[in-house]
Amino acid sequence: MVAGYLTGRFKLLPATASEVLSRFVFVIALPALIFVSLSSITIAEFFNWRYIGALGGGMLAMFCIGMIVARYVFPGSLTAISLHGLTAMYSSTAYIGLPLILTVFGDAARVPGIIGAIITGLVFSPLAIILAETSLRRSIPSPPPRRSRPPARRTRLGDRTRSVGRSQEHF
Repeated sequence: MVAGYLTGRFKLLPATASEVLSRFVFVIALPALIFVSLSSITIAEFFNWRYIGALGGGMLAMFCIGMIVARYVFPGSLTAISLHGLTAMYSSTAYIGLPLILTVFGDAARVPGIIGAIITGLVFSPLAIILAETSLRRSIPSPPPRRSRPPARRTRLGDRTRSVGRSQEHF
């Protein structure tokens, strides 16, 4: 982080380098780190249910607390409230948290950090999207009910006919 700050401060890279480096980390570096890290552990090491339960439970608690607070402090649609919940629990585990965890705790913290990123991406992001879409679906007005018969229309001869062209009634 210090290297990144100093690089920007002394303009060692052009201003557009930030976008390129971000894309590199998002598309290449982090997926490679996750793949290599997870390929070297057993399934039992990954599925540490006590850790997953504690971390997922804490994230769920923060998600719910964020939604409850948003419901009363920032009243709005379910879309807005669910995004507040996501924001409350989103720890940016992958892009900021993982490098910090690795710096402080070393390689032993790599898998737990990756599990946090996976829980966020596979559970809570879709949950927030589902809640937002549910809210949007409710706010879209329903189309008017379809008639069982086509409406009558007036022709040049003055009689009423169905839209399919057959004469039904004469007035």
